[in-house]
Amino acid sequence: MAQRLYSAILCISVLLLSACTREAKDDSAARKGTPGGEGVRVGVLLPLTGDTSVAGLKIQRGYQLAAEEINSLGGVTIEGRSVPLKLVFADSEGKPEVGVSETERLIQSNNVAAIAGCYQSNVAFPTTATAEKYHTPYVVDNPIADKITERGFKYTFRVTLKSSWMAKAQIDFLKNMQKLRATPIRRVALLYEDTLFGQSSAEGQRKYANEAGYEVVADLSYAHSATDVSATIARLKAAKPDVVIATSYTSDAILIGRTMKEQRFFPKLALLGSTAGHQDPDFIASLGKDAENVLTTSFWNSDLRNGAALRYYESYRKRFGEDPVPQCTNARAALWVLRDALNRAGTSDHEMLRKALAATNLQAPQPPVDIMPFATIRFGEDGQNNAAQSIIMQVQSGKFVTVWPAQVAAAEIVWPGIPPTGIR
Repeated sequence: MAQRLYSAILCISVLLLSACTREAKDDSAARKGTPGGEGVRVGVLLPLTGDTSVAGLKIQRGYQLAAEEINSLGGVTIEGRSVPLKLVFADSEGKPEVGVSETERLIQSNNVAAIAGCYQSNVAFPTTATAEKYHTPYVVDNPIADKITERGFKYTFRVTLKSSWMAKAQIDFLKNMQKLRATPIRRVALLYEDTLFGQSSAEGQRKYANEAGYEVVADLSYAHSATDVSATIARLKAAKPDVVIATSYTSDAILIGRTMKEQRFFPKLALLGSTAGHQDPDFIASLGKDAENVLTTSFWNSDLRNGAALRYYESYRKRFGEDPVPQCTNARAALWVLRDALNRAGTSDHEMLRKALAATNLQAPQPPVDIMPFATIRFGEDGQNNAAQSIIMQVQSGKFVTVWPAQVAAAEIVWPGIPPTGIR
């Protein structure tokens, strides 16, 4: 009896020891960034709840579609074998402090090979610093504040442009309209939300407007979470601008549009948005005819002259039953950049992956630049994609059409861009 009991205990001990050894090996492999049997994990940080969650959820679908696209082609090749790309989503709630804690969780608990995200500049700024602290590659998708890539970081890589580049494009566009349409532009007003996105955009817009000789007749910020902008729009109206350059997320872009209608105000020549809310299909759906002829800078549109952009639009719409926001294409770019780097590194080790990302050189018609308005993703020493560019779209007959620059324009611009309802 004692002998049988001893044998049973010995057997159980061996099984437990074996299980613990396997668990330790798996945990060790995860810490080193190797995929094990489940694939390579990529953490995706987005605002899935909170003020900007409508856009965040659409961008999440953009990541899901990109992962499905990549995995249908075999995923990524690690140590000579193909494994799937696995997305681990985390909710920043649109709050910097939550974003930081979620970034730490993704790195320390989920053992991700890299992080992608995170839509908002004010969240990207501290979370990229957290990733840098843990030596974890971070591919920035949509946040555009200049200083995200101006701190000497080695693990931060941005696929999209800087806010100052967008601002210069906006002023260059106005100068172009002034020349081509013989339309005097003298008075420019700036209207922007008060987080890093709005502040950094306004900084560039202010600089380039002054250099172009425009008078900045109003320089107005408002609280990102504002539910009433009546006083701000009244000040804007009193300034009598020729052009308003607005930098807003979706909910506040809609609120501003409705308040402008209530106060029967529209600038003399144009309202020009700065990506984010003014390029969201929900902006048109919410304002209807009052969105007509509004202009906005953008990262992408389905009418770009390469065919692949329209195929992407159709693929997203078929999969999710709604139009993508342009930010979805930057999500796709972030994942395809990681796929390319993982394949070249042959490992998901953080340091090897960082080196591969730094050597990225993707050229059209390769994905992801097959659908973009620029032909290259190549990072400078600061991690910035120096080839990134923007386009300008206009709402015409209830949809966004690309109107500038001329080499990618799909339609003639309506200028001056006065809404058909005659608000003024």
